[in-house]
Amino acid sequence: MDAKKGVAHLLSGNIIGRTMTFALNIGLSRTLGPASLGLFGFCLAAAQAFELIARFGIDYGMQCALTSKEVTEGTNNQGADISKSAMNSVDVITILLTAGLLIWIFPFQGLIPADNNSSSRNLVAITTVVICSLEGFTSLSWEVFLVMGKTKLYALRTAAFAPLRLFSALAGAQAGGISGALMSYASMSGAQMLFIRRHVTKLADHKQANAKLQHSANLIKSGLPFYLTNAINSAVFLPLLASVAASSGLAEIGYLRIGQLLVQLFTLLPGALAPVLFIKLRLSNTSSD
Repeated sequence: MDAKKGVAHLLSGNIIGRTMTFALNIGLSRTLGPASLGLFGFCLAAAQAFELIARFGIDYGMQCALTSKEVTEGTNNQGADISKSAMNSVDVITILLTAGLLIWIFPFQGLIPADNNSSSRNLVAITTVVICSLEGFTSLSWEVFLVMGKTKLYALRTAAFAPLRLFSALAGAQAGGISGALMSYASMSGAQMLFIRRHVTKLADHKQANAKLQHSANLIKSGLPFYLTNAINSAVFLPLLASVAASSGLAEIGYLRIGQLLVQLFTLLPGALAPVLFIKLRLSNTSSD
């Protein structure tokens, strides 16, 4: 992997993507208003937490495994077996978490703030669950692209795919308010998931690969120490956000989302450097051993 080209791809992707998403979020805030924007932001925060928890440290373990000397210098299909095992494992975890999320939202009336209109809450809840599950099924594919050195493809995550989802949400919001925004966002996420999964299967040669439980166990074991801190943060942050929505109203979540967007503008460079340098350093260490 050429680190300079990789950073250039990711940095340009971050600049383009975050500029577009910032503008689209401004449009969403004007269209939805503070309360509906807060609900939209809350649903996306739930999806981000769901995605992180669903990875279960497998993404970190996969990055370490695929950049190890044994795999990079090997002639067999071990790399494809490992990445397929990782994706299958995250798929299973995503299905289990989706079932748990459905139970939490409907029988226990959790997560999604109560609404006077139960049918409206149910629609928001269902689309939120769909968005969460799609994020779970998609997220690890991006890490496979990164480890394979496909930084142009990886850069599309922020440069094109995220803005497209928000553009769909904006169009849906103009037509149908918060329900339209969430349904449009979910529809675009589904189309993107199919596109990404098809490409990663082809590039990583997963049709010829064999998923193995031993690979999955090793990935979880090696990635868990990196995963626990972020997972705990997400597990604590989401219920706290829900309590803020319940006590202070969704409008406060809307204002918080606008503040988060401003903060993201200052993380362009770290967001471009960190993924490439992690892989580059791993490859350097294995080649020097």
